[in-house]
Amino acid sequence: MRTKAFDIDRVLDKAVQLFWSKGYEATSIPALEVQMGIKRQSLYDTFGNKHSLFLLSLERYHQQVIVKNFTNLLTAPSPKKAIKDYFYQRIKDIDNANVIDGCFVTNSLTELGLSDQEVKNQTKKTLEYMEDVFYKAIIRAQDLTEIDTSKNAKLMATQLLNNAQGLFVMSKSGMSPDKLKTLVTQFLTILD
Repeated sequence: MRTKAFDIDRVLDKAVQLFWSKGYEATSIPALEVQMGIKRQSLYDTFGNKHSLFLLSLERYHQQVIVKNFTNLLTAPSPKKAIKDYFYQRIKDIDNANVIDGCFVTNSLTELGLSDQEVKNQTKKTLEYMEDVFYKAIIRAQDLTEIDTSKNAKLMATQLLNNAQGLFVMSKSGMSPDKLKTLVTQFLTILD
């Protein structure tokens, strides 16, 4: 059996970047070949077809971006501060020209979620993960008396998820980072 002449994770990361910035439909196989630095046959032999590669890209994004961005919510000494920091960092990301516009999960769900059950399932898994981490952070914050225990942690987690995804949608509409920051600051008063 031949070994691959390329690092699978590295070329998959390049596919994530292209799908994230262009979307599924606007990403062609020739563009993937150029971006990933591999030939069409290697792409098919390693990843299957474009759709399979897209699903693998969503999973890779989940592991490399979402899990990384949410780790602090589970480990920070102050979970309430970690939740706030998460939102303010996303605004910094939106205002950073080196960061791709929007959330790959949100972009994929809006592009394909109604017509592609596999994409819907993968994005749902990521959104459920995010909501669960918000919930665990809220429970920790309540245990530490940072958030009032009379507040419904599950409902708050759902609200945080909704606003996290809405933040990316609004940023794509051209809303300024200053206005987004004002909205986030107002919204985060639910934690007080």
